[in-house]
Amino acid sequence: MKGKTLGAAIKLVILAVVTILATAVLGVVVSNRTFGPTNTYKANFSDVTGLMTGNDVRMAGVRVGTVKSIKSMSEGATNFAQVTFDVNQDVAKAAMTTTTEVKAQYLNLVGQRYLNLVETPGASAQQNPDVVIPLDRTSPALDLTALFNGF
Repeated sequence: MKGKTLGAAIKLVILAVVTILATAVLGVVVSNRTFGPTNTYKANFSDVTGLMTGNDVRMAGVRVGTVKSIKSMSEGATNFAQVTFDVNQDVAKAAMTTTTEVKAQYLNLVGQRYLNLVETPGASAQQNPDVVIPLDRTSPALDLTALFNGF
């Protein structure tokens, strides 16, 4: 009888450990946590409707960072949104260059957005985190209202 109880206790402990580890992994995935050092960048967009803080920053479909804040800005007659986002430091060394474009894109049919980092061909140097990425290197998501109104 004692051997059966010990075997059942061992199985219960193994089940508890596996369940706790699976719950921890699920919690990390759902919380969108970034581990390790990051670099903070800013980019100016003409339109970021639907983009929210906490949304993903991706490169080639892989999550490499998070949107930290969105502010409405104005310079003269030009109004734009300034998006502050973090990128994992090891990815930023290769990804953030002076020719990198930042695009706001649809994540799903519900309308959620994410920022996509796209490297364009040409000579490039490392992007300084203190420099703001200008409007000519960013593009807003497709405006479906304007598209449908065109029909």
